[in-house]
Amino acid sequence: MNLSELSLREKIGQMFIVGVMDDKHLQKVLLDYHVGGIIHFSRNGQTAKEAFDFFSRARALSKHPLIRTIDQEGGIVTRIKEGITPISGNMAIAATGDTKNAEIASHILSKELTAIGANMNLAPVVDVNNNAKNPVIGVRSFGENPDRVADFSSAALKGYKENNMLAVAKHFPGHGDTSTDSHFNLPRVDHDLERLHQVELKPFKRMIDENIDGIMISHVMFKAIDDKRPATLSKRVITDLLRDELDYQGLIMTDCMEMHAVSKFVDPKMAAVEAILSGVDMVMYSSDLDVQVACMEAVYEAVKSGLISEEIIDKAVKRIIRHKSYMSQVDMSWDEARKLIMTEEAMGATVKIALSSITQKGRLPFDLSECQNYYIPDSDLLKETFEDAKSYDMINKDKALVFYRNKADLESYIDKLDPGKVVLVNLKSPYEVFGGFTTLFTYELSRLSLTGLQAVLEGDAALGKLPVSEVI
Repeated sequence: MNLSELSLREKIGQMFIVGVMDDKHLQKVLLDYHVGGIIHFSRNGQTAKEAFDFFSRARALSKHPLIRTIDQEGGIVTRIKEGITPISGNMAIAATGDTKNAEIASHILSKELTAIGANMNLAPVVDVNNNAKNPVIGVRSFGENPDRVADFSSAALKGYKENNMLAVAKHFPGHGDTSTDSHFNLPRVDHDLERLHQVELKPFKRMIDENIDGIMISHVMFKAIDDKRPATLSKRVITDLLRDELDYQGLIMTDCMEMHAVSKFVDPKMAAVEAILSGVDMVMYSSDLDVQVACMEAVYEAVKSGLISEEIIDKAVKRIIRHKSYMSQVDMSWDEARKLIMTEEAMGATVKIALSSITQKGRLPFDLSECQNYYIPDSDLLKETFEDAKSYDMINKDKALVFYRNKADLESYIDKLDPGKVVLVNLKSPYEVFGGFTTLFTYELSRLSLTGLQAVLEGDAALGKLPVSEVI
């Protein structure tokens, strides 16, 4: 792939990563607009075989080498749900206390994603989650300590590099200390620059030092850097800070531009133009074909009118081409691929990590292996896993394990429970704690986390350590 061989429209297409709704949509963006990347969502297939077929169709249609990416962070953000080795989320991995587990998890994940046909994963999340009310990061983070987050992120990056998978650190300059979900509105961070360098930016600096392939910009406004524009549309954030001050020479990409943090305030067409003028290499639009086409046309017209110089386009595309040369060139049949997925060794390793993550806070009032009374919220997975479990309405005064996903599950029942006879099982956020009760933490509700939990309930020790401060 050579820059001189590309038309202006092809160069602009290379600067877009898009999601598609169906095969007609896929054909349109690849054959007519030559987009540089395709992102897989669960709607494109939730099994490994379906994802393999999706990526195979995309590769066959593309005239140029194609970034084939996915949000497969592990834990609560998992697009391929069946036929692939399950991976614990970041906070669960951090709870093990061993950075080697982050490397093992990302090595397994990148090996299997590569076999399926992906060559980039939009991970790791390197945000420092130090806001208990954060609605969008939370357990996707390695925790609240910036050095610890940097160490686990570094280990995860090593695992990706072992399989030549492009990795993307997100969400620059940091989405961890927000209380607004950028999918719905524009969050603000009001910390000064000294604090940002000490906390939010520290893991990103480590990623830059270790040559991370891509960095995703957050849809967050940082008052100390630019108090008028979200980071995605801020030259001060993208060019002045990330590209120049921090000397990052890799790919800079946006989060989905259809998220309301941007789309509520800026016309999507102008948002694409402004992001590119601010220094972004690749712009992401996840679903709407009409919006995707309109944005590519808007960028084309901006170049023709002189608003965007072709030099800006060329610099971005050169970086894209360079990183495409780093991508894994693995091309295999499904029969070959499936032999590399869900191996006994990989499954054993991830179950071991899940077990090591289970965390106990407080002294057990009774032997867990002798407890037969389980009470659960309405969850098909919990009902399937614990067949004899009962609903909260049937709680009695015997020794019991009471499971909950969030405080709202238990608020109507907590006053009826005796801390001397009940152990709580927190199935998601370690910030949502009831004081006085011994609690087990799984950090996520998944088959993998419940497998680890079951081992603890049968007598194994809960060895995990909370990666965040307890909030009651």
